[in-house]
Amino acid sequence: MIRGLCKASLIIALLTFSASASSVPSSSGMEFDCDVPADHYSSISQDLIGVPTIRGLVRAIELRPGNYLPLAGARIVSPDGKRSVTFQIIADSPRARQFDVILSTQNNETSNRKTVAQVAAESDIQFSLSLADAGKATLVLDDMSFDTDFEPLPSARGKAFCSTAQFKFFDLAFSSI
Repeated sequence: MIRGLCKASLIIALLTFSASASSVPSSSGMEFDCDVPADHYSSISQDLIGVPTIRGLVRAIELRPGNYLPLAGARIVSPDGKRSVTFQIIADSPRARQFDVILSTQNNETSNRKTVAQVAAESDIQFSLSLADAGKATLVLDDMSFDTDFEPLPSARGKAFCSTAQFKFFDLAFSSI
């Protein structure tokens, strides 16, 4: 009888520990395998409150031919969808050796889109896209940083996405300060 109680107590203790350990936030982010056929799109998103940031590492696995170019990126958008800041890596073909890095903003009817860099298609790309209370959006890629004017958002939705390819996102995190 005592032996049975010890086993039951041990099982309950392990279940309790497992439940409490799983509720503790991890210091690393999640993994998102964004794998879609040509001319299709996939994304993962999360609500953000405060000063929003999306960060992670993205790796191209397979670029596919299609009517749309292979791409991946991250976006922070207002709840009404009228204001957003987006970063994309875009291949000009399925055999591209480099990605164009695009930073774009949409502010109601005004949009701004600019190529800010090129990165090697076979490299892992560490990124962070964030908004500051001071009216700036910042994109950090590896050791490069790009700023653009953008109004702060009291709340937002963060999204990581890809199209016409397979990209893997590692340590992907949606956070607010």
